[in-house]
Amino acid sequence: MTDLEFRITVRGDGSGTSFTTQGVLNRHPLTGAKELEVESGTVTVNPLQRTTIDLLEQWLKRWEWIARFENDERNIARRRLLVPETFRVLGSLLWQLVLDNNVGTTLHAHRRLAEQVQTTLRVLVCFHESATDLALLPWEFLYRPDAPGSPGYFLGTETNLVLSRYMSPGERGRPTMRATEDKLRIILWLTLPATQDYQEDRDACLQTLATLKAQLGPLATIPEPVDGWRPDEVVELLGTKADIVHVVGIYRYHEKQFKIMLPDGTYLPSQNLVDSLVRSQTNRPELVVLHLCDWPQSDATENFERLAPRLVDAGVPAVLAMQYPMQPGDANDFLTTFYEELVESNDVGKAVQAARARSLRQGEQRRFGAPVLYLQSAEGSLLGRRGRPAAGGTALKLRTSASDTLPRPDPGPPVPARPGSDIRQELLDQVELNAPDADSVAVMQNWIDDQDWPTERAAAALIVRSGGRDHLDDETLRPLFAMLLRVLRKAA
Repeated sequence: MTDLEFRITVRGDGSGTSFTTQGVLNRHPLTGAKELEVESGTVTVNPLQRTTIDLLEQWLKRWEWIARFENDERNIARRRLLVPETFRVLGSLLWQLVLDNNVGTTLHAHRRLAEQVQTTLRVLVCFHESATDLALLPWEFLYRPDAPGSPGYFLGTETNLVLSRYMSPGERGRPTMRATEDKLRIILWLTLPATQDYQEDRDACLQTLATLKAQLGPLATIPEPVDGWRPDEVVELLGTKADIVHVVGIYRYHEKQFKIMLPDGTYLPSQNLVDSLVRSQTNRPELVVLHLCDWPQSDATENFERLAPRLVDAGVPAVLAMQYPMQPGDANDFLTTFYEELVESNDVGKAVQAARARSLRQGEQRRFGAPVLYLQSAEGSLLGRRGRPAAGGTALKLRTSASDTLPRPDPGPPVPARPGSDIRQELLDQVELNAPDADSVAVMQNWIDDQDWPTERAAAALIVRSGGRDHLDDETLRPLFAMLLRVLRKAA
């Protein structure tokens, strides 16, 4: 079944004191009705509620800095300054601000219907130019509060829902994502300062790139990164049809403008970056990832203004931008999960949701709400039919069970690694050491013996990861799969 689309549009009165929320569903999942429209009526902004939201967001902007202080070896007291419930409270207030009405009720009802008919509900949040003050709030933390018989949930981490922002397409209409028919082509562009302060960040970026090459190898072409301000080199690579350009850099307020910081410490207007990525509609990426790094000498509350709308206005179908700084080392798990999921689900929105969900499960950091997705295209697929993974999992996955065999792609030239039999035995040994009882040992041993293990540890990790998903509801086996995945990734 085709995904459902629920578009939410917020229009202000221009003064910031009131607004209206409109929701439009493209079709009803059961009756097939072509369109359903609901409106909130005029909503008056509660000054105390809005002040509380602004206050909590200021707290979030400083979150990582506080986390560093807590983790500093010199902070002997280890005071607990971070309060994890901040996300839930902020998200609930955001819901109450714009969705505590007919629009929110309709959204929740159709989210449940989408789950029943096993499809995805795509929620596109659009802010009219009269409501730009609301657009600046962190809607990726949006949380539907608990209700009788219905536990609360973060919209940005739900598996059968995709939360993204949207811009009115204007006269050109919505852009179409041009799917490649063989492999994804991913460019990493590092514009970080060439100083010792950022060497650790550079090393982390290169490590992430190496991980992606190992894990996505058969389905992605990843050249050496473009290091430094070399737009001509990026344009040349775009000419060979780059699907994704991943930019890592510093973006801060300088001389009354938000600018890109170059490796030599000088600054350029951000439009230069947009112009480098979009020379024409035939020479543009399908997805741009804007990965903002932190700048230690600046105020953490004033170092970012979204470039995403400019790229969308230039015709890029999808932009994933970090609304808070995320150090490359901290972002490694999010990014590797995002790209793995992108290959597996072949859907940009679903990959972002899965990566956010993983970040949320990892603890009390704000990182799960940092990525903002602007998805303009009606379809989020980057791989065409020939490049698309087989249904039910990534093409790197060899077999999920004894009766579910998937075709194995050509792995290319052999990579020196431990033989698959060694990987099998290593996993069996780990299960015997860590399983809580004999029954768990037997089940895991049978599962391991049923798999056709490759020689590449990264590919083996994907098989274990898929097995873990199949056992998410098993409180005993789920931790064992997580343990095996850590073993494989640590040794890779």
